[in-house]
Amino acid sequence: MKQRGRWSLLLMVACLVGQVGCNNHANSSEKRHQQSVREHPAVPVTVDRVRLRTIQRTVPVVGTFYGYEEVAISSKIDGRILKIYHDLGDVVRSGGILFELDPIDARLAVEEATESLKIDLARLGLSEVPQENIDIDKLPMVQRASVLLERATRTYDRAKSMRAKNAIAPSDFEAAESEFRVAAADRLDALTTARALVNAVREKSVKLAIARQRLADTKVTVPMIQNAVSEFVVAGRTASEGEMIRAPNNGPIFKLVVADPLKLKATLPERYSSVIQIGQQVKASVDSYPGISFQGTITRIDPTVDPINRTFKIEARFPNPDRKLLPGSFARASILTKTDDRAKTVPIDAIVSFAGVEKIFVVQDNLARSIIVRPGMRGTDWVEVDDQVPEDAQVVISGQSALVDGLTVRIRNATSDLTSH
Repeated sequence: MKQRGRWSLLLMVACLVGQVGCNNHANSSEKRHQQSVREHPAVPVTVDRVRLRTIQRTVPVVGTFYGYEEVAISSKIDGRILKIYHDLGDVVRSGGILFELDPIDARLAVEEATESLKIDLARLGLSEVPQENIDIDKLPMVQRASVLLERATRTYDRAKSMRAKNAIAPSDFEAAESEFRVAAADRLDALTTARALVNAVREKSVKLAIARQRLADTKVTVPMIQNAVSEFVVAGRTASEGEMIRAPNNGPIFKLVVADPLKLKATLPERYSSVIQIGQQVKASVDSYPGISFQGTITRIDPTVDPINRTFKIEARFPNPDRKLLPGSFARASILTKTDDRAKTVPIDAIVSFAGVEKIFVVQDNLARSIIVRPGMRGTDWVEVDDQVPEDAQVVISGQSALVDGLTVRIRNATSDLTSH
């Protein structure tokens, strides 16, 4: 019993000693905190609140403007350039003459083909080229042979009837029979000749049409392009008046572009393929008109991704009635994708950058807490931050240079401080 009492007494003493030690440790920590506060008084800061804004999401892109259509104009025939009607920078419309070749040879070919056709038409007894469904039997030369055959047939029939009655001399019967056979052969020959002449007339009619087309081709005109405007701008000329050209060895003589509208061609990373759609608006700027934004619309999206660089192509149509935009110009553009009605933003002064890391300080229970952020879209005096920033947070906008995480702060009145300065 005495031994047990001794152990109980020792245990009580140990507990008392431990409690005294814990109290001393707590008191020591409190003293160190109070000393730290005395040594590091609350840092005065100015704060602002997180604001929700409506932000238009965009995808940045760079590209090049091209003519909505680009046409290289060559000559279909050989010849010497007689006259050039337009030059670099001229505005031309569909059907207008660009240049003209010497038409003498082509005109003579038309006259030759015309006379040759007239000769065969005269042999047929016609004044114009017959249709495909022409009745050969109604041609004059065939009709004449048919009439002679009918007369010879009647004579031959009478001779056969008289011969049966022994009322005709053998020589007369043979003469009637010969006349009938000759008339039949003549009609067959007339049919053959008529068919050949009809085919020849049609062939010569085609040759005349070719000759006329070659004559028309001596005047090279601005083409008509389906589903495109009919106005072009001359973007290049490679030949001069008096020059002999050999089609198609000379290559293009004029280059025409549709300058209104233009199309912007650009390449985007694969990650944007899910947000880019036909019909989205595009805003573009060019160096030649700083501060001016041009509006366009996406019209085409490449359905494939380049497996080498993991990009896809788009085209956007830009109206260009005053022709400020030039084909070949470099453009910086933004594609408007969607609108975010509740984007979190803070004053741009709240962003602190150090060693490549950007963060903000928020005030919680009079203590500074740092939050690493990835800034998004920027305005003139604000910047978008991540969703991890609380909506009701107080964000430090001045005094951050003296802050570290967990330091006590004192919120000052921005207006009074500015006034005092």
